[in-house]
Amino acid sequence: MYRLLVSLTLLTFLTGCANLQDKGLFSSSSEFFHRTGQALGKIGQPNPVVENNAELKALFDQPYIDPLTAYMRDVEGDPAKADLRAVVAEERDRRCAVIASRYAEKPVSADRLARYRAGYTLSCPADVATYAERVALLNVAPADPVEKPVAAQVAPEPAEPVPAESVAAEQPMDEALRKQLNDCYLLTAIRNFSSALEACHAPADAGNVRAQTNMALISNALRDYGNAYRWATLAAPESGDAANLLGELYSQGHGVGADQAKAALWFEKAASLGHAGAKARMNDVVTASSDANIH
Repeated sequence: MYRLLVSLTLLTFLTGCANLQDKGLFSSSSEFFHRTGQALGKIGQPNPVVENNAELKALFDQPYIDPLTAYMRDVEGDPAKADLRAVVAEERDRRCAVIASRYAEKPVSADRLARYRAGYTLSCPADVATYAERVALLNVAPADPVEKPVAAQVAPEPAEPVPAESVAAEQPMDEALRKQLNDCYLLTAIRNFSSALEACHAPADAGNVRAQTNMALISNALRDYGNAYRWATLAAPESGDAANLLGELYSQGHGVGADQAKAALWFEKAASLGHAGAKARMNDVVTASSDANIH
């Protein structure tokens, strides 16, 4: 317990500095604590597991995100703490959602992306990547055939590196589709799923991998497993999030017949694409299958 409190204090100091200096979003540290507390209060209810566990209570009482991620890494692979890790993961995702909504309230810019990356890449990488895709979209100007011959057109350099799976940054896109894709990223980041489904559909149909992944993740959250499987299958070869979801669908038998061998293969694919939790899930599935075969 003493070691945990010391670790939390150190992590809060190290990770908190970047957050409190993000004056483009919050005018003061007190505003950050006040607004974050309000938002977390709206989306989460007291958890008896946390209230009855001094270790988790200390972890949840501090306002930062990275200590949650550090705890998850420390107990990864410990079967005795699998349930506690899931509770911490849910809280981590809630806090990431709060931060994503704060960034969504402000105009998109490369400067804010730099601050977002500096403060939250460790714990909220998917949300940071989504914001980076929005910045990339703003920096892809439509072609102007009147002023320049087609052969002479040169695409402007994006302000930030463009994710490999962002088809929008790699090939021409009409303005309406670009706006839909931008809305797709934003609405998914702030968990407005009903509007996100509508915004993501056209870009997903056009082959944008991130939009397809969002469609899969949202459908799964809404328990529409048939569509979750359909969209995840399209995006999984290029998206770690989609491949991981496909592994879960095969593992649970949602939207497709349960198949632990295929689940393990897709978790392995997700891990190769950089999904943080996929390797642990693959090991869980392989271990469970081995135990079942023994008995």
